[in-house]
Amino acid sequence: MTLEDFTTYIKYDPNDRIMDLTSNHLEFWSIRNMRTRLYANYGYDHFGDFEHDISVRRTYSTDNGLAYCYMLANVVKDVSDLQNDNDEGIGFYVYDTSGGLVYWRLNEIYEGNSWIDSYTSSSSAYHYLTIEKVSTTLTCKIYSDVERTNLLTTLSLTLHADHKFKYVYAINTFHLSSSVTLRLYIDDLDLKESKDYGVII
Repeated sequence: MTLEDFTTYIKYDPNDRIMDLTSNHLEFWSIRNMRTRLYANYGYDHFGDFEHDISVRRTYSTDNGLAYCYMLANVVKDVSDLQNDNDEGIGFYVYDTSGGLVYWRLNEIYEGNSWIDSYTSSSSAYHYLTIEKVSTTLTCKIYSDVERTNLLTTLSLTLHADHKFKYVYAINTFHLSSSVTLRLYIDDLDLKESKDYGVII
């Protein structure tokens, strides 16, 4: 296991919403009227088929709080801008509804639309995600234990294209005009590949 070093990622955080940032851990207080992101450039078409692991814990949210804890894309934008501009991306986000339900969602954005598969869990414990893409099939297995032996559910999407991506995001926002809040702990992003970056394009 070779974990990503979050301290080497590019940070856009004008409102200081990323806290306790270390090599393999961060705390993210997402406020939806503030754009925030933390990402790395791996180069053109780097991410085709893959299997990635990440650990996520939700500890606090208000109605309609939302934050991405993982994303791949070919542009550097807030997710709402990415969708409005007809760019492509895949990711995973946590969303707290006005009815008190908390959704853990696998997501594809394509041609201005968004497709999701959801799991409902209001637990404040860590959720251990394994996200895999094979051609046009995207899945996310959600486990309750770090060893990834106790499977809670498997989310799945049939993608609209066999995407390849350049950027990986440890966090991103979906901008909204109101100041609703969600707090996440994000740990141990493992892209399961060597760190021979080569030439970044």
